Amino acid sequence: MTAISTQVDRDMLQRMMSWGADLADFEEHHAADGLYIARSAMLDPSKTDDLYLAALNTSFTFWIDDRSDKSLSQTSSPVDWDSLLSVTSGRESPESASAAGGSSEMRFLCNLAEQMRSRTGGRSADYIFWRSSVDTVLRGMRFEEQTSRGSAPPSYSEYVEAGAASIAIWTVLAGLYIVNDLSRSARFGDPWLEKMERCLGMSQRLMNDLFSAEKERREAGSGCVCNSVLLLEGVMDPQQARRFVDEQVKGYDRLIRQCLTALGPEDPYARMVIPMLTCIDEWYGKAPVRYET
Repeated sequence: MTAISTQVDRDMLQRMMSWGADLADFEEHHAADGLYIARSAMLDPSKTDDLYLAALNTSFTFWIDDRSDKSLSQTSSPVDWDSLLSVTSGRESPESASAAGGSSEMRFLCNLAEQMRSRTGGRSADYIFWRSSVDTVLRGMRFEEQTSRGSAPPSYSEYVEAGAASIAIWTVLAGLYIVNDLSRSARFGDPWLEKMERCLGMSQRLMNDLFSAEKERREAGSGCVCNSVLLLEGVMDPQQARRFVDEQVKGYDRLIRQCLTALGPEDPYARMVIPMLTCIDEWYGKAPVRYET
């Protein structure tokens, strides 16, 4: 049992573990991490079924990222990216893909997609926003996996752009919008909300890199690294690299606060994100299992 799993509802955690019992590599820390973060952003914590769905949504990205990372020293991936992207791109329906059976990833994704679409209550634009967010994250993860097996590392700018797409926060936010009855499609074009989301993605990408650098150094083996800290070590010493990335995180965090101030304390998106930011900082401070070297 981890430090995080001791601080979440045991019944809810067991419900998630029972649901994922037949999924390859789905471990308690994936469920606990998802539940820990999701509960902080619930505008109505009494809606336990919505919390369960938000927690599954968050756990999905942690789990599939770990599934991908564990194979980086191998010649092929256990993740069937093409099948997953056929669903997230809208080329294949979750029902059709689910009926065909398939991998653990497909079963998880299709079940999640069906639940999310049902929860939107017919708001197709909000379901498509969630599905597109998952598509962005999975494409970013696939890029990182393929790059890690290559012979030429990306530039810092190429990595950061791709890395910002692969970070879990996009899927996490989109799922939380749905369970909190926030119609994201009604706010398309909102400059402060869109800037806040982008800055949050960049901040979390770089924060993740700070915490995962040593783990990714080990997992990359002789391949190319996909981590901003490790890439910068090619042009500066390790301490300078960490300081540089840390300063970038602080800068993006200041921009996030600027956006939240502009949105105002009564804006439901701000009310959802502010406690979640505090929770994510606490989560990192509890040494999540997924960053163990």
